[in-house]
Amino acid sequence: MNKSQLIETLKTLSSKEIKRFETFVASPYFNTNLNTNHLLEHILDYGPDYDADTLSLENCFRHLFPTEKTIKLQKVRDQMSILYKLLKKFLVFEAWQNKEGDQDLALLEQLRMRRLYKLHGIHFKSIYEKMQQSPYLDRNYYLLQHRLMEEAEANFMYQEVRKNQGELLQQSVDHLDQFYVSKKMARMIEMLNRSSIVNTQFNLHFMEELETILENKSMDHLDIPAINVYFQVCKIFKHADEDRYFFELLELLEQNSQYFPKTEARTLYRMAQNYCIRKINKGEEQFLGELFRIFQRLLSSQILIENEEIRTPDYDNIIAVAVRLKAFAWVHIFMDKYTDLLPVTDKDNAYHYNLAKLYYEEKDFDKVIDLLNTVKFTDVYYEINTKYILMKLYYDQDELDVLSYSVIAFEKLVKRNKQISSQNRGGIINFLYFLKKLSKLKKQIGYKDRVFIEKQKIKVLELMETRTPITNISWIKDKLKEL
Repeated sequence: MNKSQLIETLKTLSSKEIKRFETFVASPYFNTNLNTNHLLEHILDYGPDYDADTLSLENCFRHLFPTEKTIKLQKVRDQMSILYKLLKKFLVFEAWQNKEGDQDLALLEQLRMRRLYKLHGIHFKSIYEKMQQSPYLDRNYYLLQHRLMEEAEANFMYQEVRKNQGELLQQSVDHLDQFYVSKKMARMIEMLNRSSIVNTQFNLHFMEELETILENKSMDHLDIPAINVYFQVCKIFKHADEDRYFFELLELLEQNSQYFPKTEARTLYRMAQNYCIRKINKGEEQFLGELFRIFQRLLSSQILIENEEIRTPDYDNIIAVAVRLKAFAWVHIFMDKYTDLLPVTDKDNAYHYNLAKLYYEEKDFDKVIDLLNTVKFTDVYYEINTKYILMKLYYDQDELDVLSYSVIAFEKLVKRNKQISSQNRGGIINFLYFLKKLSKLKKQIGYKDRVFIEKQKIKVLELMETRTPITNISWIKDKLKEL
């Protein structure tokens, strides 16, 4: 029962959503089955984890049918099925509540179907004016505009009015074009982005035709932020060696990001961030500073903050970039300000791990191990990165025998864990390979002459050119220089 679709979905509801769902189920408009109410009350007693052994079909039956002596589990399953259907309806209803534009259009359709043409006209004007005041000019804006003009055209046809209303049809088609081009560009850049990350090729239908139209400015589409920005993103993929397109994109985002919902603005900035990452991976370290400035922009504009929360991967990545730039004082301020905005389930882990990483870079080694011991391995990410820090610490403190055992254990973990992608696995294995060579060289310094050490260092650097990817490659190179 604990693994049922009903329970798995209930686990995802917040405490506020649980209360609204209880009201939903209790409403006779949606549900007239009292047993379903009782079942929900009983199940919620086991929340929010719902993993107790006593949450069973048998106990649910006794709770719902206390006077029946013979246990009939199918009766409980039937009630669970009803409750799960209600839960799905509730999720749809919740989503519908957030789509004001869809509700407005549904109202207009109902007024038209009921031949309430005067009311239709009044509400159409009000809805049109409201849409014009939208802060966002993203592709969904143009889709809603198209649908609104379609509704106006349908109302015109429904009344069989013979006067010319050609402007409605023209506006409907224009907004459809604007939606299509912006949506098409968004999908194409995601294809280009995906191709740059994994070895997948996509068919980019109509890409050349769209580019020709936009480049020649035969239509006014580049006046639309949703098209202009996405078109610029396309350019950074197609002209990856010409950095001017990247800087032009940053300028466009600075001017237009307010016209996009936060989720879409984050996606657009992510494309710019990925460009920086590709450049950094090619050894162009100056783009680390550009990546940091993008993060600072996302923080100052609140684009990374939604519902008073910052995503854990964003928190981790910001600190990783700032630490790599040795902006240690900035990181301390950032952690003081944003740690409390992390999801409750991640907060302690993310804080302790990142603080340990910061102390390691500041060479405050005494604090590192104690902090890492508090990190719980809730996912493979924290386990791997915690081990990275520990092994670096062992190396720096000349605990090379302990390091040797740690490397062996880490290799076994990486080879066995199926959650690690093949690309990440390769990067880790290569890191460990060169860490062993680094450790061996460090041991040899006491009894080998300087000429031998320098020759070995050159061999290691040459070997690094042939084995890619290598995780933490900058750290390996820095430690080689120190030998």
